[in-house]
Amino acid sequence: MMIPRSKTPISIINLGCPKNLVDSEEVLTYLSARGFVNEKNIINTRAILLNTCCFIDDAKEESIEKILQAVQIKKENPECLILVFGCMPVRYLEELKQAIPEVDQFFPGTNPEEIYRYLVKFLFHEQEQYFDELTSSVPSGRLWLENPYFAYLKVAEGCDYQCSFCVIPQIRGPYRSILPDKIVAEATGLLNRGVKELILVAQHTTAYGRDLNPQRSLVDLLQALESINGNFWIRILYAHPMEIKDSLLHYISKSKKICHYLDIPIQHSHEIILKNMKRKENSDELLNLFQKLLKKIPDIALRTSVLVGFPGETEKMFSHLIDFIQKIKFMHLGCFKFSAQAGTPAASMRGQVPVKIREQRAVKIITFQQKIIAGIQSRFVGSVHKVLVEEFLNEGPYNYAGRAVFQAPEIDGVVFIRGSNLKCGEFYSVKIEDFEQYDLFGTVIL
Repeated sequence: MMIPRSKTPISIINLGCPKNLVDSEEVLTYLSARGFVNEKNIINTRAILLNTCCFIDDAKEESIEKILQAVQIKKENPECLILVFGCMPVRYLEELKQAIPEVDQFFPGTNPEEIYRYLVKFLFHEQEQYFDELTSSVPSGRLWLENPYFAYLKVAEGCDYQCSFCVIPQIRGPYRSILPDKIVAEATGLLNRGVKELILVAQHTTAYGRDLNPQRSLVDLLQALESINGNFWIRILYAHPMEIKDSLLHYISKSKKICHYLDIPIQHSHEIILKNMKRKENSDELLNLFQKLLKKIPDIALRTSVLVGFPGETEKMFSHLIDFIQKIKFMHLGCFKFSAQAGTPAASMRGQVPVKIREQRAVKIITFQQKIIAGIQSRFVGSVHKVLVEEFLNEGPYNYAGRAVFQAPEIDGVVFIRGSNLKCGEFYSVKIEDFEQYDLFGTVIL
């Protein structure tokens, strides 16, 4: 077996959601154990690997832009390989081949072994055999591309819901839970290497285990994860509103490790829009769910995502959504503009909303949410919170940055911290002194 004498530099570029990030990290882990190393400077790399997303138009445009940037680098370095994998080749393989012939290979989906074999064949000209021996210098467990103090933990793949605007079931297939033993083993490896926050992700995490034999639940998985020794947080993202059970709320309310935080994308609140989206819940059910959540876990931080400009959305329907957001007062909210995806029912629905109106409605939602968050943030001033310190800034009076339990990484705000000799990757008590839009400012209490 041929083993490279030195680490072979490659660059992995991840695009899209945290679930994509997990896929990219699994590719990195597989390749790193076989002689490759991730190089941040793509100018000096032997191969550029792009994990793409095509969930909405903006994601497709970003993916295409990054691929074309790689093509420009290849012009300067013709021996550099460009490999594109993930969602876009699943959905647009032939179109991509014709539009961007400079790409050396497209891989529909994510298969680390296929990517590895291709790299070896074309970088080292191994036609029949390829080196698959593990190098002893690579630590066990999944390598990560982002912050070393949190890690996304994928608990399932695919989706059984058939929302009329969504292409995920076509790309990722039906819902398939990952076996709990595998998840716990991966979590243990991550925690042993310094991760302090495990973030559970799937298309919808709250359906976890119903397809297993014997059936399991998300509560069963949480119990197993909590039994791992260590001081760490567990955060739950992408909870489907129809899958949130009283048993889960009770368990979160009593847990010492699970963040009092839930991300529950609702998409909309109006009956007609929800029906046309083929959502299973109605407006009253959504309202009752959030009222129950706030009653059972009064300090819970709620995040949601909404979709504006769906076909047939009138000003009255849009106002209904604004009123719903006002009633719940979500701490965090993401807003997406509808983009018609070929092959979905929504793409051919009557009453397509003009792009300009979609954009105006998105701006209104974000502006409205900023007023809500200002009221929420002001109530934090003077209170003390446990914060995970993640970065030394080395400038200004607030020289560290971290997150409180009510802040998910990458999508929510941060806490800027005044302190000295703090250790990144550790928890500290911080007294909040001020806020600015989505971010808080405070001082460590020793």
